[in-house]
Amino acid sequence: MAGFLTIAGLLLLGFFLMALLVGRRAFEMKDLAHKGLAVRGRVTGKFRQRGASANMPSSPCLRYEYQGLDGNRYEYKSLVTESEWEAHEEGGPIEIVILPGKPSVSAPKYLVNLSREALKLPPL
Repeated sequence: MAGFLTIAGLLLLGFFLMALLVGRRAFEMKDLAHKGLAVRGRVTGKFRQRGASANMPSSPCLRYEYQGLDGNRYEYKSLVTESEWEAHEEGGPIEIVILPGKPSVSAPKYLVNLSREALKLPPL
């Protein structure tokens, strides 16, 4: 019984932490949609992230870097659509959106524009 409670507790903790991460990113995307600044970054990697199980397909990802308004260099990885993955080359430019007051927060511009569309805002 104690083993079951330990496993159940760990699963509950994992679920709680995942919910916090997803919730935080949702608030970041909302802030990017309302307060974001479009800048140009550079693609530093293209790869596919494996699915959680062998049955799940891999997801295309882009890793990019950019310079924030504070002069520091930042790097981020983002899941992207297949067409966005195909449209970018390693070493090439990528349009991204950053939060001026928190330059470590960023997302590809097309994703922010999807959020802006959902919020009935014009594209950047």
